[in-house]
Amino acid sequence: KYGGPALALFTLAAPAFAQDSEPAPAGTPQASPSSVGTGARDEGEITITARRREESSQSVPIAVSVVGGEHIDNTGAFNVGRLQQLTPTLQFYSSNPRNTAVNIRGIGAPFGLTNDGIEQGVGIYVDDVYYSRVASSTFDFLDVAQIEVLRGPQGTLYGKNTTAGAINIKSRQPSFDFGGRAEISIGNLGFKQAKAAVTGPLSDTVAVRLAVSATSRHGTIYNAATGRKVNEQDNLGFRGQLLWRPHGGLDVTLSGDYSYQNPECCAQVYVGTGATQRPLNRQYAALAAAQGYAVPSINPFDRIADVDAPLQATNKTGGVALKVTVLWWLAFAALATWVLLRTRYGNWVFAVGGDAGSARAVGVPVTFTKVTLFMAVGFGAWFVGMHQLFAFNTVQSGEGVGNELLYIAAAVIGGCLLTGGYGSAIGPVIGAFMFGMVTQGIVYADWNPDWFKAFLGVMLLGATLVNLWVRRSATRK
Repeated sequence: KYGGPALALFTLAAPAFAQDSEPAPAGTPQASPSSVGTGARDEGEITITARRREESSQSVPIAVSVVGGEHIDNTGAFNVGRLQQLTPTLQFYSSNPRNTAVNIRGIGAPFGLTNDGIEQGVGIYVDDVYYSRVASSTFDFLDVAQIEVLRGPQGTLYGKNTTAGAINIKSRQPSFDFGGRAEISIGNLGFKQAKAAVTGPLSDTVAVRLAVSATSRHGTIYNAATGRKVNEQDNLGFRGQLLWRPHGGLDVTLSGDYSYQNPECCAQVYVGTGATQRPLNRQYAALAAAQGYAVPSINPFDRIADVDAPLQATNKTGGVALKVTVLWWLAFAALATWVLLRTRYGNWVFAVGGDAGSARAVGVPVTFTKVTLFMAVGFGAWFVGMHQLFAFNTVQSGEGVGNELLYIAAAVIGGCLLTGGYGSAIGPVIGAFMFGMVTQGIVYADWNPDWFKAFLGVMLLGATLVNLWVRRSATRK
């Protein structure tokens, strides 16, 4: 009687129409969405990005459930609450946006407390952006291409707030071919929902995608105090994306979204008083009777509440994100290389590293050079920490402590002289990249972590040999 939409009036986003009218973005693999919850059978390969790269779901050693955007639309699963009907072990509890909990395998944040400040056990990510407030799970999905529900701890790639798992939501991306989709649904209790999205090129190198979603529904509980129905739905969301592709190897995506809720919500139906450690004469029923008050009904099927306080469940979220396929460290390596090779300050760095006394004698500001180098190192640490904070909503001040030997080895492997005065910025980047690949590769290959110590020993030996060779080369020059 009080269910969701009973009738889809008309839908323009049928699977066949969507495939013809909205091609995939250029260069994007055609992923086969999961048919979970539709009764259909999957055909072909399902591509996921659970490990921050596109790969087959069969090759990923992670317990993951995948639901495609078409099946989300076809089953009416327009938020996390509906998604739990399509994916195993996912539980969603919500009495209001602030009193919401998302659990996987029964693990997550406790339900029943206003948990704004409690770190969630299930991380929610939209296009790799972490949503730190669990209230965001009550918003409608907006132009979703695919949802991956990852079960089990995901701290390596998703941060410490994913002890139970993660919900990885991928939105549809801008395309250089014109396309669009629209859907309108109606149902009982005055349910109305409209979704629309359009995409297309602005030029040969720029494409745009705009999406909007709106949902409304009358309340499901009658409030005797005001004479109105409460616990309604009133959601509105916008998303815009701008893609710049100057050539095939570089994508820069600027995206922004805004979601707003303002329903008259959320009241509860009083049924009775259960036995607790508090005496019955100090519980609600006895206290209300002492004041001469009687609730309108204790029959839960009457769905009657009596709340004279204003009900407010306003919820807003939004932001802007910039995604660049070129890693930040490449830009820093290019900048450092230019400074070292093309500027006076770069000459000072080499001079101070080679012989500080001689450099001071010819007028090089040794103290200034050393101080600015320390400041540059501090800025680099700050940048990495802030990047981790925004990506995972968590950062530890002691991150990297104890790994100083690794950093020195990476620099030497890259061709820097231990005694100073010779080297490059590109070399340490390559050395750090090698260490990072091995560290992550051993984990994903499910090898014994002690193999990293063997690799470290080999690399330290190699660093010593490289340092000797670099010293001889620098001496000859």
